[in-house]
Amino acid sequence: PRTRRGLLAHNFGVNFPGCVTAVGTCPPAATDFSFYPGEVMRYRTLNRNWQYNRVYGRGKSYVHPHVVLYVAKNRTGQTRIGLTATKKVGGAVQRNRARRVMRAALCEHLSPNCGGYDIILVARGQTPRLKSTQLSKTLGKLFAKAGLPDRAQDAE
Repeated sequence: PRTRRGLLAHNFGVNFPGCVTAVGTCPPAATDFSFYPGEVMRYRTLNRNWQYNRVYGRGKSYVHPHVVLYVAKNRTGQTRIGLTATKKVGGAVQRNRARRVMRAALCEHLSPNCGGYDIILVARGQTPRLKSTQLSKTLGKLFAKAGLPDRAQDAE
């Protein structure tokens, strides 16, 4: 296990990919690991304003009291994900929890080879108070509505 000092140094970019530190080896390049160490990322993130605007403008929305799902096809062949929590959700702690819960629920449902989609999940007021299992059920319904391949359904 990494020490707190090693995690902080890694989070602030002090360590470089592949370098050896007192607490172990740093992970490979930033595009190869997901939000949690040890997992391989199956998708990329939406990181430009115009990418979000494109999904909001051209994509289809699916609304639920827990979360809003926006989906648009893209031509890259890779799935890109955006997680959004506005100030309506609450303070910084609540917004971070909402994103963490959405990320955990999404990892259960996102298929590794679902094609090229841009997906945005927008947190709503109830999202930070939910468990990831509750949100996972909601995402399963929204994925079915949107016609997205669902890894959780394939497992059953």
